[in-house]
This record gives sequence, C-alpha cells and structure tokens, in this order.
Amino acid sequence: MRVKTPLKALLIFINPEFHLYQAAMNLPAIFPAQLNRFLDTLKMKSQPATKNHFMLAEKLMSLHMKDIPYGRHFKYTFEELEKGVKCTSCGLFMSLLNKNNLKCGCGSIEKTEFAILRSVEEYKILFPEEKITTKSIHMFCNILNSKRSTQKILSKQYQINGFGKTSYYEPF
Repeated sequence: MRVKTPLKALLIFINPEFHLYQAAMNLPAIFPAQLNRFLDTLKMKSQPATKNHFMLAEKLMSLHMKDIPYGRHFKYTFEELEKGVKCTSCGLFMSLLNKNNLKCGCGSIEKTEFAILRSVEEYKILFPEEKITTKSIHMFCNILNSKRSTQKILSKQYQINGFGKTSYYEPF
C-alpha cells in the first residue's frame, strides 16, 4: 500500500515531571508543557477522514505487535516477590498505623483504602493473567488489616464475580 498522505514523525513526552536538558532546537519533540497547544493545533488542522485514511489506519492496526520481541521479559512468581505496600514518597514498605491509615518510616501517612487500591493496580501490572481475589490482594499488600477490610475496599471499586473461595473482582 502506497501512502500519499504526508506524515510527520514527532517524539511526544507525556510525563509532566520529565525534562530533556540541552535538547537540540530542531528536535521534533513535543514536551508536556506544549501538549495542550499541540493538540489544539491538530484539531484546527484536521480534515474529514477519507477512504485512504481508513485504509492506512487498518494497515497500521494490522501491523501492531502485542508482544515486543526485543523487549525485556522478567521471570518472577508471586511467591518470590517481597510483599507489602510501598511508600509513594520514599519507596520503603509501610506498616499499619491504625485501622484507616498506613505509616512509613519517612513520616508519610496514607489512607489504607488508597494504598490497597494502588497495590491492586501494581498487582494487575505484575500479574495481568491472574484474577483479583481478596486472598491474593491481602497477601500482596502484607499489612495486618483483616481480610474482611480488604474485601470491603475491593467491593467499593470493583464488581465481585462468583461466590466464596472462587470469587474474584473485575472493574465495573
């Protein structure tokens, strides 16, 4: 398929905390502070999609690789990982301060509910094929709250499927 549509390659940095020092002035890059203006410009320049645009989109989607052959593949198991909730400030493991809060040696305090939900997101990234269960998240977080507390937190943000030991959670 020959593409007659002019294409312009750009490197887009979306992390707002990133800055590339001593970048060349002619570097075809969009930095976080420029992103809104860039998107506004794109909207103003947009044209109705043609048959060629749709054909190009289909071709690009057909070439998409889900698994990157040259990417890093880490081998680990749930049992091998050190369990616990890490502090967002310093990265150390947090401990239970009281029923509603976790504390860190650096002085940070975080609501237990938020820490567990953050840990669920980490669990999903580390184990995308595994189901989210009360037992797995309770073990993954390794804090001394009750399994019932973990279950209540999960029930607020996720839909429960199944009953008893076979139950698991999915996003609403």
